[in-house]
Amino acid sequence: MTAIRVDVGGRPVLMSPQGATGAWLRAHWWSTSAAEPSASWLARASKSFWLEWHREVRRHAGDERLPLALRARLRESAHRSLARSATAAPIGERFPRRLLRERVHASLPPALITEASNAAAAAGITSDRPIVAVEHCRRPDKCTEAVAWLERQGYRVIDPSSAAQGTPLVGLFLLRVARFLVCESADLQHTAYLTDTPSLLLNALDPFSGYPVRGDSLFTLKTAINLDSGQTLGPRALIEESYLRDRANFGYRGNDGAEVLAAVQEMHEGLTQGWRESEAQTEFRDLVTKAGTTLAARVPHVALWGPDEGFLGDGRLARCQADRAR
Repeated sequence: MTAIRVDVGGRPVLMSPQGATGAWLRAHWWSTSAAEPSASWLARASKSFWLEWHREVRRHAGDERLPLALRARLRESAHRSLARSATAAPIGERFPRRLLRERVHASLPPALITEASNAAAAAGITSDRPIVAVEHCRRPDKCTEAVAWLERQGYRVIDPSSAAQGTPLVGLFLLRVARFLVCESADLQHTAYLTDTPSLLLNALDPFSGYPVRGDSLFTLKTAINLDSGQTLGPRALIEESYLRDRANFGYRGNDGAEVLAAVQEMHEGLTQGWRESEAQTEFRDLVTKAGTTLAARVPHVALWGPDEGFLGDGRLARCQADRAR
């Protein structure tokens, strides 16, 4: 069985996924790896730079303490930066949601399993308590209450990035044995599909790119704030074409501690009592699916991350946000 590379903690590890999903993962990696070091990487880096530059310049353009003429020049510079970011965006293929719906049987070679187990034990990762992998939060203070709650439930909380410092095998081993993953990185969310690990993605920027494929997974959304008006947008507004076409004109406020705690508690509840979906969660999925089907022909971001032949995902927006979005 041909293995593919999975980046864990910034280092490559070989795994052998099987089945139709494994075939897609291998083909996808082969097709993208050749272009990755050059044009594709540069295009993404360029897009990111010009978007950040646009956002920063636009922020200063709204500063009423600056002279009017300077603010006008800053606005013009912001518009040029936004245009450059659009031309730098690489064209991607559609995210294969239906294919990833299939559970993946992925395994390491026996020798690496032994090595990973020994390295994990040496790093203090043992099976005496159930493990939850929690990626280091950009705002650790927002995760403190949730981590403390998990520990009170008897979980051991381990950061997969820190665990992979010694060897990437430890990070991969951690994902394979964890009851679930809490992350802010879409890359880790996608790796969890490979290791068949339930996941909670925090602070997604839109409902399309963050929507989980698997039914044992949740996600939360950041609050978008219009940099011109100061208006905040709720989850429903994040599927509107006006927002999706002008995301660079928004700043974001991350989930607060209460939202993170509620989402983590919902993950624990789903794993211990069975996954239950509220009416609001079903309604939100239907709204995003309908919007994605309509907008895919007009908005490239939605074409890439939106529904795959009508299928968005079996997962759901965390109940604490879905119930408020009705």
